[in-house]
Amino acid sequence: MALRNWHVLGLLAPLVVLLIACGADATPVATILPTAIVTPAPTLEATVTPALTTAPEATATPQPATPPRETATPPAPTPPSATATPKPTPAPTPTGVPATIPAEIQSGHLNQARSEHTAALLALGSVLIIGGHDVIELESTASAELYEPATDGWLLADSMAQARHKHTATTLTDGKILVAGGASDQFDTLSSTEIYDPSTSTWLTTEPMDNARQGHEAILLADGRVLVVGGIGDHSAALASVEIYDPAMGIWSRTESMAEPRVGHTGTMLADGRVLVAGGAEDLVTTLTPVEIYDPSTGDWRRADTMAVARRGHTAALLSDGTVLVAGGLDINGDAVASVEIYDPASGVWSSTDSMIEARRGHTATLLANGVLLVAGGASGTSSSLDSVELYDPAVGYWVPGITMDWARLETRTETPILPKPSFS
Repeated sequence: MALRNWHVLGLLAPLVVLLIACGADATPVATILPTAIVTPAPTLEATVTPALTTAPEATATPQPATPPRETATPPAPTPPSATATPKPTPAPTPTGVPATIPAEIQSGHLNQARSEHTAALLALGSVLIIGGHDVIELESTASAELYEPATDGWLLADSMAQARHKHTATTLTDGKILVAGGASDQFDTLSSTEIYDPSTSTWLTTEPMDNARQGHEAILLADGRVLVVGGIGDHSAALASVEIYDPAMGIWSRTESMAEPRVGHTGTMLADGRVLVAGGAEDLVTTLTPVEIYDPSTGDWRRADTMAVARRGHTAALLSDGTVLVAGGLDINGDAVASVEIYDPASGVWSSTDSMIEARRGHTATLLANGVLLVAGGASGTSSSLDSVELYDPAVGYWVPGITMDWARLETRTETPILPKPSFS
């Protein structure tokens, strides 16, 4: 389809995904600007000799015997002082980032290679990368790093008390970051939780969860509490249990369990404050189509319309119109799928929409401020990672390709800058 070769999209991608380094065209300016623009400006002397152009004609003829009077010569213009140009006001330093960036800061790349980590956006635009699996040492890490967009640099932050991967990180309403569960350096499932305070750049331990879990979902509720759903428990079994963390009290409490245990599912807060949980696997093998909705006001779960395709390892994104788009994942045969479905909370039903260009699982899906959904990376099968990117505009209902990433990425989480909305015409 010609629309999939949309040429305008190539202008978007240099700013698409954090942690993705894209090249830039280095064509010299002089080769692309009109000649009049690159012609050197008139010299200073040509513009600062007012006597030749403004003196009256009667006084312009000098007396033959009288030498020119020194006082008649206009004083030379004073060159601009270096202090005359006001200095720009420095941008405020994002919370959690020191005002002076150390010289040894790593620019453009993480200080530590890692997978199965989390990324959390701080109040003023910096990004905190937390934990993960060290791909060099082959062990979990407790380290954290801060990304500063203004300098395109990474700075090592205070480390957690516990090394962990496959955890969750949730930005609370006060700007602090709640990290929960995951797997330890010995691959034990964890119940411990920690909180990062950007104002002090330090970690504090808080009350552990009732159930140890990894690969779960954590959703910030409208009232500021955090709902933790499913995952894998102590004995490598999927969990149906659900817990809620109350930041005001600093405690966890149980709430009603789901009808099915789930891992590899998604949890999405709807516009009305309820939470939609879709798909996943109930025994690490059996992929699910059932969907459940949790109501925080009552603490109850109820069944919702099932998806047309069973899937796990998919993504779910709340669109600007309040619907939820579910994309990709692994089906009941363990194959990556390209199919996409949209749930409408108003009608309570699912409907199919245009499939992605490429089947993928373990990818990311980020809703941009312009309402366009960006999908990046993942894997097309059990091991083949992808560097491809796709964009979906709900207004027209189909996908177009984006600029390919420099690196193939699987099961990563990224922060995405705001891009201008492309034209799909």
